[in-house]
Amino acid sequence: MSRSITLRLIFAFLMVSITVVALASGITYWLTVREFKQLNFDQARDRFVTDMTFYYQSNGSWDGVLDYYRLRNSANSQFNRPPNSQPPGGPGGGGQPQPQTFFFALADQNGHVLIPAGDDQVGDAIPQSALANGTPININNVQVGTVVVLGNPPPLGPLEESYLNRTYLALLYAALGASILA
Repeated sequence: MSRSITLRLIFAFLMVSITVVALASGITYWLTVREFKQLNFDQARDRFVTDMTFYYQSNGSWDGVLDYYRLRNSANSQFNRPPNSQPPGGPGGGGQPQPQTFFFALADQNGHVLIPAGDDQVGDAIPQSALANGTPININNVQVGTVVVLGNPPPLGPLEESYLNRTYLALLYAALGASILA
């Protein structure tokens, strides 16, 4: 009789230990992925704000900013393509180029779209509530524009995905090791 209770207690403690390890691992992974994606988003937004600030400082106005951004974006995509991927339009670069997706919108000081994102078009008025949540672009303490998130957040690149996969594997190995020791 006492042997049966001892085995049941050992089994119960083992199950509790494995459950705690699984919960801790799952929550840790979920928080890591969420915070890493937020970091990636914040860095992309900060790069966009810095680039737009530099453009305005260099030109003194927003004239031509959309052409500049399209050119800059297409140049970056040429060099940041994953290995063995084809250029836009298929092999050899011919055909129709893929439409560009902008993740951040740029509005001028009057709240009109200069670089569209999401469903907005150039010249559309962005609601004040969205502008209030945006990131202001200030030159000499004067707000000349606002960066607003209207599209989807930028996708993770291959390096970021690889990092998350390695993090997942490390957490999985740690959870398995803890479970075995339990």
